Amino acid sequence: MDTTLHQVNSDARGFVARWTPLLAVVGLVCLYFLALRPASTLAEWSTDYETALSRAATDQRRVLLAFHMDGCAPCSAMDRIVLGSGAVREQLGAFIPIRVDTAIHHDLANEFRVLGTPTYAIVDSRGHVVSRCEGYQPVKTFVSFLQRARPTATFASEATPQDGR
Repeated sequence: MDTTLHQVNSDARGFVARWTPLLAVVGLVCLYFLALRPASTLAEWSTDYETALSRAATDQRRVLLAFHMDGCAPCSAMDRIVLGSGAVREQLGAFIPIRVDTAIHHDLANEFRVLGTPTYAIVDSRGHVVSRCEGYQPVKTFVSFLQRARPTATFASEATPQDGR
């Protein structure tokens, strides 16, 4: 009986020794792809700037433009870590979020003088920049950026053009 127990232990050690490296590689591959996936909240973002400006006037909100491009590591980190955080998602309700792919929308990137990605601009309903930040921002810093640019009680005057446009 003692030899049978020894043989079972030996077989189990052999099994673990054979399969552990493979399981470790599979686990690392899964973690890699989980880390690359964009935050689910990004599906709620629009890509139509003109429509967002119209909605901003109607809803008395501001537009948050997120300039990004494929292959941009800081953009991916912002998507996963910052924009996917609960604290940031809480603040986004005050804005109409727009994602702008700078490789596709050169004109809009030029209009906002985007020199690198990620770049975030908050604009009023007439397209005037209220606030802006560039590069990766930690969650706490990005939340502060959003809070400082939230519409105030005087926001209604932004929706009514004073210059005859």
